[in-house]
Amino acid sequence: MQTAAVGSTRVNGVREACLLAAVLVAASGALPAHAFQPPQPPTEVDSQQSSDPAGSEQVADAAEEQPAETDAEQPADAEGAEQPAGTFEAPAGLILSYIKSEGSGDFERVMTRIGAALAGSEDEERRELLSGWRLYRAREPGPEGEVLYVWLIDPAVAGADYAVPELLGAALPDESQALFDAFSAAFGSGQALMNLEPVEIVPASPE
Repeated sequence: MQTAAVGSTRVNGVREACLLAAVLVAASGALPAHAFQPPQPPTEVDSQQSSDPAGSEQVADAAEEQPAETDAEQPADAEGAEQPAGTFEAPAGLILSYIKSEGSGDFERVMTRIGAALAGSEDEERRELLSGWRLYRAREPGPEGEVLYVWLIDPAVAGADYAVPELLGAALPDESQALFDAFSAAFGSGQALMNLEPVEIVPASPE
């Protein structure tokens, strides 16, 4: 693995094990079942309204007949709400990015800009994102000659969204669209996010 510039290059045994697992996934030539594609800009919504007055009246009548839900009928909270794509639910996580060989330069350029912006941010929470974030580039070629990048995030900041569009909008608003376009165009097969739970393999020392 070669290290790209987002965080420190120091590696310990846990990180090496995680990276080895990522390489094994890449060698299989298939993305995990929960893989997701690179984020896309919002699409334009068709604003054309129905020209059928009768149909509109029927919808309005149905809305009037529908009893309004009371506060008691509303969901108690949003615990079951879907988490953002870049949020981890475990103490650590991996993101595997499969990048076109010709797009690796743009991908690394965008990630380096994000790293520099977060490091220089006056917002402590944004700087905290870098504390456990390492980005590696696999020496072994991925599927169809793609380049595999492994994001190792340990520890993951609870509730933080590591999705690149969110980070660009927050840290680099003036450059966000151009950087996002380069980031998105660089992708090959897509991305996969994994939540990692620690496994203790060293017995606790007796007291």
